[in-house]
Amino acid sequence: MAERANDRSIVDRITNGEFVISIQLDPPSGGTSSADLFRLTADLVERGWTMFDINSTRRPLAVSSLAIASKLRGANCTVIPHLTAREALVRGICSDIRSAYDLFGVRDVLIIRGDPAEDDHRIENGALRAARAGSRDTSPARSAAAAG
Repeated sequence: MAERANDRSIVDRITNGEFVISIQLDPPSGGTSSADLFRLTADLVERGWTMFDINSTRRPLAVSSLAIASKLRGANCTVIPHLTAREALVRGICSDIRSAYDLFGVRDVLIIRGDPAEDDHRIENGALRAARAGSRDTSPARSAAAAG
């Protein structure tokens, strides 16, 4: 029996020295149908592509990357749900991953922090500037406290 593309994890492939390439696909959102994504994936598998990164997105009404990966598990390809943890709770992510693994056999997941929102970026930069300024503070009160 021939080994299916999704029978080995990405870690196994990399450990065995294989060069790994995946195609990133965006899940449907709004008025787009999941069927279009499934047709595209089937066409790419027929052309020899076997690994797909299903992107997470902040677009309104987007289909979950874990749900898409779960559905594509039987399509003779390796599917890697790509989760952006920026706006998610750890418990929620763990629950989703366990469900995808236990119920649908999803074995590989890519979790990234994600880009900061514009407001977060300003806050982080402001806090960083304040921290740096505090470490270089040469005010008399700080100098006296350090000496005392």
